[in-house]
Amino acid sequence: MTMSDLDKAFAAAIVLIANRDAAVGQANDIARNNTRMNNRNRHAVAEMTYLSTGTGQVRFAQPLDFPVRFRTEPQFATGSGVRSNPHAKLWHDPRGSGGVRAWVRDKNGLYTGAYVWLRVDMDPITPGSDLLLPPQDCQVVHYLTFMGIAVKDLPADGIENVKPRKVDR
Repeated sequence: MTMSDLDKAFAAAIVLIANRDAAVGQANDIARNNTRMNNRNRHAVAEMTYLSTGTGQVRFAQPLDFPVRFRTEPQFATGSGVRSNPHAKLWHDPRGSGGVRAWVRDKNGLYTGAYVWLRVDMDPITPGSDLLLPPQDCQVVHYLTFMGIAVKDLPADGIENVKPRKVDR
């Protein structure tokens, strides 16, 4: 017995519908997993400050540990503030900068810290004083900010033990 062209087309349509339904099911599973994962995360910020004295660059031997665990590589921003410039008549205020030289990750691939470097530069005000070494008694405060998607910290014994916060109105 041979299949007619109509029977072949009908059989092909059934296979296409089955494949479409399987693809839709997989897409729904992926969407559910992404929703679950997103509900386990939050936007977080880890802020740190460091006071430096003098000019030059320093590489931290130990990593800065984050108070949160980031899922993705956090964005890094730095700023600086002059604490003191005892030689303001000869030298412009010091500039601080910094960067990440390596990330620390745990066994699950979460970002838990960073090895950083900090630098302070100064430029002379008076022409010809650039032959002098910059003063080493200036102080700069470095503001380090790490931002990104972090894992929510929930109780180990389950979410049913999370108590709602009371809001004073």
